[in-house]
Amino acid sequence: MIKQSVLLSCLIAGLALAQTDTPPCHINVTIDGFQGGKCKLVGIYGDQSFIALPAFTVTGAEIVVTKDEAFPSGLYYLILPEEQVVQILLDTDQQFSIHTSLDDPIGAAKITGSIDNKLFYESLLYETDYQKAVGPLIEKINELKKANADADVSELEAQRNALIAKRRAHIRQFCAQHSESFFSAYKLGGQNPPLEQPKLANGDLDVEEQTRRYRENYWDNFDFTDPRLLRTPVFHNKLDRYINKLTPRNVEAVIESVDKLMAGVKLNDELFGYVTSYLCLGYSKSTMMGGESVYVHVVDKYMTNELAVSVPREELLKLRQRANKLRPSLLGKTARDIKCIDPDGNDLALYDLKAPIVALYMYNVDCEHCQETTPELHDIYLNWKDRGLDIYALCLNIDVDPWFDYIEKENLTWHNAIDPRYASRHHLKYNVDITPELYVLDADHKIIGVNLKPSQLEEWFLEKRLGAGPTGP
Repeated sequence: MIKQSVLLSCLIAGLALAQTDTPPCHINVTIDGFQGGKCKLVGIYGDQSFIALPAFTVTGAEIVVTKDEAFPSGLYYLILPEEQVVQILLDTDQQFSIHTSLDDPIGAAKITGSIDNKLFYESLLYETDYQKAVGPLIEKINELKKANADADVSELEAQRNALIAKRRAHIRQFCAQHSESFFSAYKLGGQNPPLEQPKLANGDLDVEEQTRRYRENYWDNFDFTDPRLLRTPVFHNKLDRYINKLTPRNVEAVIESVDKLMAGVKLNDELFGYVTSYLCLGYSKSTMMGGESVYVHVVDKYMTNELAVSVPREELLKLRQRANKLRPSLLGKTARDIKCIDPDGNDLALYDLKAPIVALYMYNVDCEHCQETTPELHDIYLNWKDRGLDIYALCLNIDVDPWFDYIEKENLTWHNAIDPRYASRHHLKYNVDITPELYVLDADHKIIGVNLKPSQLEEWFLEKRLGAGPTGP
């Protein structure tokens, strides 16, 4: 009995020692045909790549990736010389081996000790064969449609749809058999909903309704409780497509999509932090007209002490300060009046302009972009001033002499104004991150356009609201 106890103790101690000697991450990658050289391991976070393991040199076909602590779960790329790549899917178990070939890294791969990578490489091989089958069909369909609008491609489309359906069924079955694996979460998270074919009354495809249904079902397979997907291309790619491609480019539609997304994202702090950061960065200075309204909505509704628990308080304060700066001049708000002085030294208020469309143009005389924009905008003013356009051109320079010279040089006949002492507090009423800045107001002083180019003012507002075309001076 004593001998057995001693033997058992020695066995346990030996196992413990063995476990201690083997680091948490120990991956052997053997590549037939590889002669060695500098390698590195690259990971992914959102849309960014990072060096997970600095460059190291190997002298033969075997590459050992080892680390004293496990890498965060995610997709990694082992970068070889000549930018050749071996993909590795890492979860909690990071002790396994991959044997493959330099000529065929996917087809020749044999995995030992990792179910995730076994499934991953089987899937990569399936996708390669699928693309070989479906790619030529899609090319042929597009070619026929481009060459002849009346071409009958129904048979080719049926073949394509059958392959798509077969692939979808294969993925569902494949993942159901291994539902607990990281691979299944990764693969299912990247799947998109079936593309439905709703029809208009005349039988044509209803593209708008098709996109709406697709967008509604877009996140059906995604597990918002799984932050591992942030360390693969899956989440960011889906997020970016959802916001920037599937959602109409107007404030109301974007906010609706944001709220639908955030209902799921709130289930995980890490995903919540990533998405709110993505939205705040994207819409704080947005190229979409009115995009700042999305920023303010996100800050007001989600960047609260109760929800944004992982965001430092000082960072939240900065976000709120930015939102408050943007708030007075958001799209749809009533524009605040400002009273500045004209070249004769008289008071000139924005509200003094009574035209159906009033543009508030803010510029600097020494700004290169302003020097390009001002004459273009002034020409539009001359063409439309008798049709309902007026322009309040506020120079943001403090020194009035260059302003006088600029007015005379460019022969600016619109309503010129300047406020060298900031008496109107225009800087608190209108956000100007960079000059020139162009706001558009309707007859009720409602802001109907922000951050526009002169051509957009003419196309989006003047032609649509004031008539089919301008009249010259």
